[in-house]
Amino acid sequence: MKIGIDITPLRQENISGIGRYLKSVLECLFEIDNENEYYLVSFGKKNININFDISKYKNVSHIHFGIPSKLILFTSFFLNYPKIDKLISKKKNIQLDCFWMPNISSCALSKKTRFILTIHDLSFVMFKHFFDFKRNLWHFFVRPKKLIKRADKIICVSENTKFDLINFFNIKKEKIVVNRLGISNIYRKLEDSEIQDFKDKYNLNDNFLLYVGTIEPRKNLDCVLSVFEKLSCDFHDLELVICGDFGWAKRKFDYVFNKLKEPIKSKIKFLGYINDDELPKLYNSAKIFIWPSFYEGFGLPPLEALACNLPVVSSNNSSMPEVLGKNAILCEAYNIQSFYTGVKSLLENEELYNFYKNKKISEDYYNNWRVCAEDLLKMF
Repeated sequence: MKIGIDITPLRQENISGIGRYLKSVLECLFEIDNENEYYLVSFGKKNININFDISKYKNVSHIHFGIPSKLILFTSFFLNYPKIDKLISKKKNIQLDCFWMPNISSCALSKKTRFILTIHDLSFVMFKHFFDFKRNLWHFFVRPKKLIKRADKIICVSENTKFDLINFFNIKKEKIVVNRLGISNIYRKLEDSEIQDFKDKYNLNDNFLLYVGTIEPRKNLDCVLSVFEKLSCDFHDLELVICGDFGWAKRKFDYVFNKLKEPIKSKIKFLGYINDDELPKLYNSAKIFIWPSFYEGFGLPPLEALACNLPVVSSNNSSMPEVLGKNAILCEAYNIQSFYTGVKSLLENEELYNFYKNKKISEDYYNNWRVCAEDLLKMF
């Protein structure tokens, strides 16, 4: 078979959760399949390097079209053109059998080409108020409902996303396959000697609250700041470390942050983007992980934190109970006091702290990337 794959999420300089998902699945897929031909497709004025090395795979090639992504978005919406499978056929003189889109994006395909679509979450439907006008307009032009109806198979990353998809788009459940995300075995408990250089590099103490993820309204960073402000009154040596790229709403976050007073502001560190090699060291350096997100299709960071034996205080909505189970303290996302109480109880109660510190995640999560790849191959 000849299979096309949209690799837009891999063209970012710092890949996000979806990019990590795509990269992890592709690595496993290309290891187990050296027979089918894969064509990794990207668009844009510049053919920038993708965050994935395909040189060792003889059956994999990258095709870049120098068409601006925004132009593709508009022509797909108004003209249902150009057909991606036909562009590939013309360039490679082949007939594409199947096309996989690992995240909702603009797409026009011929009817004869099978289409597999991965849905990570429905935040663009359920929480439009968390997006600015530009991003809501983008989702309008992408036409998610049409893509979902067009797909021959849909992959959801959690049972919760599957439930949302059926509920909002009236999709038959037989069309949906649930593939939970996985984590790498680099996420594990490390010895103090393995993380000391990392702590020195970023000047981290032994007592800090940690948040990892994109900084945007849906992630509820206002809650993180408020909880830390209250905790600082009782725990003077406690610090807050925020790790992740600023999303589109940096101004909104800055407005809330700048309302904090000293010395609280000086106890907050912004590390920016941390690569996957260093991220396990960050989790191992922290005291407690806080994750008050309003909505998640899956939520990798709290799971990675648990794998590193870091106690987690998370929101109790969407997929979080499904992913974390009883391994974390779950709180109401809109209730700052509940998060404050949850984190404070861990700081004050050593027995409770050790109880959550020693929680073990299912070993299945370490195998899930390969399972995702195997299931995807079966769909192809």
